[in-house]
Amino acid sequence: MNIMKLTNPNTSNSLILALLLSVFGYVLFLATTGNYFVKTALTRFELVTSQVDNYKQKLLVLSLLTESEIDRLEGHSAETINDSINLRYRDAIYSTNDQALTLEESVVRSVMHRAISFLPDFINNPDIKLMYRSFAGEKFIMQRPSKGFEAKAEYFTDEHCVITQTCSKYAWADQLQDRVIISSIHTDTVTGRPAISIAVPVTTHSSTDATIQNEDIIGEYIVNLYLDNAWLHDKEIDVSYRGRTKHFEILYKDYWFNTLAFRSTYVADNMSIFTYNYPMSKLLTEQLFFFLVMFVATYLLHVKSMESKQHKSQLVNAISNATTDELTNLHNRKLFKSKLFKEVLSKKGTALIAIDGNSIKAINDQHGHHAGDVAIKHIANSMRATFRKSDYLVRNGGDEFLAILPDCSRARADELAQSLQQAVQRTPILEQQLYISIATGVTYREIHEPIEQAIIRADQNLYEHKKQLLQQSKSEKSSTETVNSAAS
Repeated sequence: MNIMKLTNPNTSNSLILALLLSVFGYVLFLATTGNYFVKTALTRFELVTSQVDNYKQKLLVLSLLTESEIDRLEGHSAETINDSINLRYRDAIYSTNDQALTLEESVVRSVMHRAISFLPDFINNPDIKLMYRSFAGEKFIMQRPSKGFEAKAEYFTDEHCVITQTCSKYAWADQLQDRVIISSIHTDTVTGRPAISIAVPVTTHSSTDATIQNEDIIGEYIVNLYLDNAWLHDKEIDVSYRGRTKHFEILYKDYWFNTLAFRSTYVADNMSIFTYNYPMSKLLTEQLFFFLVMFVATYLLHVKSMESKQHKSQLVNAISNATTDELTNLHNRKLFKSKLFKEVLSKKGTALIAIDGNSIKAINDQHGHHAGDVAIKHIANSMRATFRKSDYLVRNGGDEFLAILPDCSRARADELAQSLQQAVQRTPILEQQLYISIATGVTYREIHEPIEQAIIRADQNLYEHKKQLLQQSKSEKSSTETVNSAAS
């Protein structure tokens, strides 16, 4: 039975329609809301890049301020400078040896403590770590202690700097043109967290010089910007070189065609470019639930709608069969019990025309009941041609009819009654070319008047019309006899 249902043409049509509507709705949904999802995803990346820009500027200020202070305090002792530092936070110094701070290192420590008032986001922020790496004294001066960290001689070597890609001491000359070096996204060896490192060199001479030489670099300020593990867990970093420029592409690894994507590009420094890719397949897949829900809902609604239409059609047919005259296909008197009919009459004034065929009994007697049925059908067809589809046309029985015209004036009903009389008389019936006629009685029913009273009044007017026709017929017959007698 289930197989039969699935192969049912109506079921197939419902599935096809549901699929088409769901695809259209899905595309429309993505067109109107997809930009929101893409923008939300790209905003997270752009937030990180804005933080990188922010800390680049702060490190550049620290570097320039430090170089200026080193020039200003040249000739002072390191001990004097170190003793004069107003400690504003608990810092930490890690060294590969037990040597005291050099003059430059003391100046750096002093600048860090004085500047920290203007850099409050460096204090107690677990996502940021500020440090100074001294190549001359092989020391790290950190804004706060780092549990598990140990200064090692290898951290100051060329080999280590190549791995971390942040050491300005061993950078290319063109990397130092903008005084900033940005690392790739890497895992911090101490915290185990993903991070981006920003390094800005400090030199022994004034920074107004056009070019920084590697041998002039005595240290560098570094900021580790820690990233959210949850944000990176489903991504991979693809590193490529175009000339000397490093391109870091952040890709979603679990989606097909992940390079066919919406992109946001960030130029980190003069030799590092980050590109964040939000694949179209991710957008399509993540919003697929909406498509499935819409498909199921559309299919069920269409099936229910078809069932409802079928039931309604069956009900209409049943009602129509119950209220339809078999001979003429007009309504019969059961129409007056219809709820819809009563509802229409309760809202609108109504004109009524009572209709009666003339001499139909004579046609039955002379030509048989078949001829009488043809005459009755002729009257019914003329009524359909004269009145509106919204009007109620009723066969009371025999050759008696009733036209109920909602929202029709008495004057208009008089015109229609005359039009109907002419339509009936205009066309002959049967092979004998018989012409028939009708009598009509017109009245108007107010909204709250019982329909039965209006019908009685219409019948009375009908009988008045039949009397007039009878008298007219007698008068015409008398005139004819007189003419014939005079002629004889």
